Amino acid sequence: MDDEQRREAASRLGVKELKRRLGEHGVSTKGCTEKSDLVSLYLLHVTDADGGEEDDKAAPAMSIDPQVVLEESPWLEQVPYLSPGHSRVSGNPEGLKKIVGMLAERYPNDFCWASDFDPSFVADLMRHGFLPMAHQVADGMYVLLPKLHQKRCCLRKLDDMKVQNGTRKRSKAFTVTLNTAFDQVVEGLHEQHTDGCWFYPPLVKAFKLIFNQPHEYSTYTIPHGSEGGSRSSGKGGSGGGGSGGSGGGGRRCALVQ
Repeated sequence: MDDEQRREAASRLGVKELKRRLGEHGVSTKGCTEKSDLVSLYLLHVTDADGGEEDDKAAPAMSIDPQVVLEESPWLEQVPYLSPGHSRVSGNPEGLKKIVGMLAERYPNDFCWASDFDPSFVADLMRHGFLPMAHQVADGMYVLLPKLHQKRCCLRKLDDMKVQNGTRKRSKAFTVTLNTAFDQVVEGLHEQHTDGCWFYPPLVKAFKLIFNQPHEYSTYTIPHGSEGGSRSSGKGGSGGGGSGGSGGGGRRCALVQ
């Protein structure tokens, strides 16, 4: 489909539908007073501009009935279940905080599970120390596995961290950037972890939506490499409330300019 056909197809969508689809891709429509503005944003940010049914079917499901999941994976009945109803997404700002306390005191394992990949929910999980992972329970069916490590290195009060002089000298050969190479970081994670990579489509989509609005979610991807643009490694992670968490690393991820 050429540019003119894409524009024509996008123009057939209503204003409400354009805003909905842009919102799903994390694109703000604030300041758009004309439909033509929405169409231009849509063509710029949304790849399935034809709005065809095939693309909708190919898109990863961001939410699924938990009972359907349990039919495929009965073992999850023994794992604590979390949902957006436990978080600030549903107006319950203290819900996850209380759950984290109970899990730390009473639950002997690391994983919970959820059937919803809502990006606000995923971001709230990260704010409370969970590492969001994903698991495939059936063909095209995925669940969220929020991991609360019993043993994990945590970075707090980063401004007060002391860095040794030797480390400072070695670091001069490297450049660290934030929010510059999301797709390359994800590619690097898949390259390193291969078939065991937990970055399944709905989780990647949730992270991408969060990535497009870092001011709201405080989540980041970090490509880092040596000077001269060499390829080295990358990290996906989150920061918020004075703490930071790593979401996995890749040896080769992005060009750092």
